[in-house]
Amino acid sequence: MSLLRIDDLQISRGNVPVISQATFEIAHGSTTVVVGASGSGKSTLLAGLAGLINIDSGTVRLGDHDITNIPTAQRNIGLVFQGNELFPHLNVADNIAYGLRRQGANRSDCATRVTELLSLVGLDGFGSRNVQDLSGGEAKRVALARSLAPRPEVLLLDEPLTGLDESLHDRLLHDLVEVLSTSQTTALWVTHHRGEALTAGDKLLTIRDGVVSSTETARHAWDIRVVSAADTFALRREVLRSNTTTTEVNFDGDDTAVHLAACDPATGNIVAISSWFQRNRPQQSTTGLQLRGMASSPEFRGAGAAQALLFAGIELGHTLHVDEIWARARDTALGFYLKHQFTSNEPGYVDDHTGLPHHDVVRPIR
Repeated sequence: MSLLRIDDLQISRGNVPVISQATFEIAHGSTTVVVGASGSGKSTLLAGLAGLINIDSGTVRLGDHDITNIPTAQRNIGLVFQGNELFPHLNVADNIAYGLRRQGANRSDCATRVTELLSLVGLDGFGSRNVQDLSGGEAKRVALARSLAPRPEVLLLDEPLTGLDESLHDRLLHDLVEVLSTSQTTALWVTHHRGEALTAGDKLLTIRDGVVSSTETARHAWDIRVVSAADTFALRREVLRSNTTTTEVNFDGDDTAVHLAACDPATGNIVAISSWFQRNRPQQSTTGLQLRGMASSPEFRGAGAAQALLFAGIELGHTLHVDEIWARARDTALGFYLKHQFTSNEPGYVDDHTGLPHHDVVRPIR
């Protein structure tokens, strides 16, 4: 069932046409992602849907209601801004409760909803914090919670993860997708990050020369190939050896390992690599397959390529009849492994070769 329907929308700014043709639908509980070049009109489209700017022609329908000319405050559409736009004079709880109080909610209902949302976005106990003391990632979580508080029928997100470093971006990307899914929020998400779009969206809208067109993005069909060790060196150098004490990209055992690559089916380019070594964990009697050298191109990080390679490696492990898959995971990648049923029971350590913190992780497969 379509919750938001846009027909023949046209929007100008300063008498200059920006959106010349937009017709699309957003299903209830789904996330649609908008991509396009800088200046293509992504933010203009959101502003028009939110009622922040006038549209030239066309209709915007929310459920059974035509909201084309309804004031912003009456549309029941939430908006998450690039810059968070938190109120500096209010603490975290009061920021989140702001929209509820404008709706006339009583103090008890506000407190209950704020507690619920702080838990949803992973900020339990943060209610009394000053927003000026929050980290960038924490501020973005509060902005999301504030937008969700009044239970909008549609949530518009304008580059919600802009300005974060790569590891925090990837972590918040997966958390944000999970929050939207858990809350069954219908969302329209603007981004310039292709990997973000493929991860977040059920449908992709592309803006080019003012025209909005749509394609399905769910279940991206990665092309998994066996490649040579040399084919993995570029990503090893760019990702695995970035900010380390070594530039060496050759791994011991490369000549006998199985090297798998995920390729973008649209271009054939390698976007992620992994290397698999049939070797047991030190001082363990169980047979093992070591995953080493998992790396994704920054443009495609979070797009599901690493997950596709992991599943391919698990299939390889079954073929080789090993008992477990194990890896030495950087701290920044630990969440990925734990999410995919690996465990880490040993204390972390600093790798002598790279100078980076790591954990040993293992996943039984028999």
